[in-house]
Amino acid sequence: FFFFFVRQRERWRKPVLRRLQPPPPVNDMNPYNVFRPREKAYKLHTRRMQRRENNVQSFEKLRQVRNNLDQAKTILAALIKREEKKRELFDGEIALQRIQMKYKHDMELLEDFSPGKVGGGSSEEEYLYSDDAAACR
Repeated sequence: FFFFFVRQRERWRKPVLRRLQPPPPVNDMNPYNVFRPREKAYKLHTRRMQRRENNVQSFEKLRQVRNNLDQAKTILAALIKREEKKRELFDGEIALQRIQMKYKHDMELLEDFSPGKVGGGSSEEEYLYSDDAAACR
C-alpha cells in the first residue's frame, strides 16, 4: 500500500497530498490546474464589504452603541431586581392574610366553645358545625 503512494509521487513528480503541493503559478492558464492563486482586486465585491470603513467616526459610533447596550443592561438588571422585590412583598402579604384568616377562624372556634355563651352551646346544630371546622383544619 505504501509503495502505491511512492510510485504515484514519482509519476506525478510532486507530493500526493494536496496540502503539501505548492500552488501553481499565477500566470498558468491551464484550466485543469485548479487551486491556482488569483490576482486580488483592490475593490471589494459585495456592498456590505464596500460599506465597511475603519475610521474614527465608525469607532465612535460603535463605542456609543456599546455604551447604550451597557446602559440597557444596567436598567434591565434594576428592573429584574425591582420585580423580584415586588414578588417578595406580594408573597409576604399573602402569607400575612393567611395567618390573619387562620387567627380569625381560631378565635371564632374559641368563642363557640366559651362557657358564657347563651344557650350553653350544646345544641345539635352547633355540634355539627364544630366538627366541620375541626375537619377543615
